[in-house]
Amino acid sequence: MQDKESNGDKDPETSGKAPGNDLFRYSAVGIEFAALVGLLVFGGWSLDQSTNPDGFPWFLLLGLAAGLGLGTWRLILQVGRDEESS
Repeated sequence: MQDKESNGDKDPETSGKAPGNDLFRYSAVGIEFAALVGLLVFGGWSLDQSTNPDGFPWFLLLGLAAGLGLGTWRLILQVGRDEESS
């Protein structure tokens, strides 16, 4: 029979972390991702409306691409930082 230390399982009582701590941490990362994408898409849409309201929404698409790229980059950085500290 293997004990918890040799199996690699971490007991939340002995690890020093609260069991629900990861839920809040990763929820915050997800909210940050959604907010970043939403703000850049809204900024692109606003810029499209002020420059050429009847044209193709280039700035909206640019904001979407930038938001997804930056949001993914921040997500990878945050999760990688959390993996290193645990």
